Amino acid sequence: MIQYFMNELMTAFNFTEQDLLSNENKIITVRQKERLVEYTKSRKNALYVSAGISAVIFLIYTLVSAKTFEQVFLSFTLIVCFSVLLGLYLAIEWKRIKKTSFSEIQEIQGRFNKNQTRTRYGISYSIQIGKVKLYLDELQFNAISENHQYTIYYIPFKYTPIILSVQIRD
Repeated sequence: MIQYFMNELMTAFNFTEQDLLSNENKIITVRQKERLVEYTKSRKNALYVSAGISAVIFLIYTLVSAKTFEQVFLSFTLIVCFSVLLGLYLAIEWKRIKKTSFSEIQEIQGRFNKNQTRTRYGISYSIQIGKVKLYLDELQFNAISENHQYTIYYIPFKYTPIILSVQIRD
């Protein structure tokens, strides 16, 4: 019966038996590193797109609102300052995202409280034990049962940990 639940977990969280064995020894497999690299690339691209959109909106607003030479000069100065600050932010954030790929594996054990919350964007799924809160998709949420104890191996990340593998403990 436990094997059935483990197969569900392996499908929902996209890991293999080899991944789980490696994670128990605090090792990230090549397969998981590739997954983390793809994740960090998507985060990087999202940062660049949002920064680009913000910069264009700021540029248009400041230039359209400028009426005199002094206002145009001030707008240009603000655009340069904004660009420098945005560049610094992107560099710091990219360094943080890049560092995530090589972070240490952490684990948390116990029974999890499941939480399903309706938001204006849809339904948010999460589990929590102590201070650690993990956000899941619906398939992952349904694969976790409050009747079992688990060990979850994850990589800490700025906003929410990245789950590598899950193991039933009872």
